[in-house]
Amino acid sequence: MTMIDIHNETLISISDTAKHLPRRPNGKTVHVSAVYRWIKKGIKGVRLESAKIAGCTYTSLEALQRWSDALTDGEDSTAVGRLTSPKSRMTQIERASQQVNEQLRI
Repeated sequence: MTMIDIHNETLISISDTAKHLPRRPNGKTVHVSAVYRWIKKGIKGVRLESAKIAGCTYTSLEALQRWSDALTDGEDSTAVGRLTSPKSRMTQIERASQQVNEQLRI
């Protein structure tokens, strides 16, 4: 998972994030609660990266770009911040285990 590099990325507060995004089709700006949801839950399992510094939560312009790219590209389960359910993860582990056993002929 990629993380925000606070020394090399342009940090923005969560409340300022909407200023860097286009308006919605209805003309409204993105609400700060939506940005927090993107950080906590994500969209389609892809979470927006964030960093906590002195009790304040930040993201970066670069993190917004990576997040947008991941959502636009529809990357597979290795996408930045992709969430996986426990059942789905167990299925992935079982498949990988079967593949290893087949290759080792166990």
